[in-house]
Amino acid sequence: MKQIHLEYSDMVVNLPSIDYFIDRIKAGGTFQFVRANHGIFDLIYNAYRLNNDDFNYNEFKSDLHSKNYAKISEKVINSSNTEYNKLIQRWHTNSEKVVDKLAVFLKVFNEYNDISDKFHIGVSLGVGLNEFWGIWQREHPFQRGREAVFREFYNKRKYDYYYSGVLKYFSVTGEVSKIFTTLKECDYNVIFVGPDYMRLYKDKLNIENFHHINIPIGGAINFVDEYIEKIKDISKIKKTIVFYSIGHILTFYMAHQLKDENIIGIDAGRSFDILLKDKVQTEPTLTECWTKLDKEQLKAHINTIQNG
Repeated sequence: MKQIHLEYSDMVVNLPSIDYFIDRIKAGGTFQFVRANHGIFDLIYNAYRLNNDDFNYNEFKSDLHSKNYAKISEKVINSSNTEYNKLIQRWHTNSEKVVDKLAVFLKVFNEYNDISDKFHIGVSLGVGLNEFWGIWQREHPFQRGREAVFREFYNKRKYDYYYSGVLKYFSVTGEVSKIFTTLKECDYNVIFVGPDYMRLYKDKLNIENFHHINIPIGGAINFVDEYIEKIKDISKIKKTIVFYSIGHILTFYMAHQLKDENIIGIDAGRSFDILLKDKVQTEPTLTECWTKLDKEQLKAHINTIQNG
């Protein structure tokens, strides 16, 4: 499998092709592709940030190696940086459940296939578009912080990481249609767990056996166990795949809870949004974000990465 460097770093991850996903869909069984992008690394960096913007590497390393996930989670939630506290409040509405769910994220991310060989973890130190867009300058404290946080996981790795932006790649190149053609041929239930606009993917991607679990913009954490039970109920009918767009913390939690079920899970996030760029002005839950980028320039960039 082709390998690439993570943004501005010497850390190498796998870059899967579309066949990596199609082969697993055809094989059936359980497979959970989860992702961690810049946001979660920013939160951890901020929690262990010193006054001079350096990263308190020794304390974080000690907490991670001792598997003190509760302490790390508490530090993240109680961090003094109000900007990121506001983000947590926005997405999780001050729920007391955040610490527990973040601890599960940390456990899965740190222990990986020691927990289950069904996990495949994708990573980006940006938004999954390499250095093309959605990333700080190399020497920005947060960019250096992202690298410092992930490097501790990377240095003790026993299993391969993957590049989290591949689904964006497939959306831009048009290859993503092959995934949904295969799902139709193999007669899968297709579940999207995400905001209201994701109902549009039924027609956009010509999906049969489509199910949409509509989540609120904030506070989905309070209903996540209900979502899991609904997915289990749907999966009793036939083979099932879930596309998560519920944030990395809750995706890791859901994948962990579903890892022993006969269910495929893929953290798509907003990777397919560029397919709906003409709906940004009419869909309140669809943000412009990366859909504003020039598609031809993106194609050229992706071609260079895939074939360079």
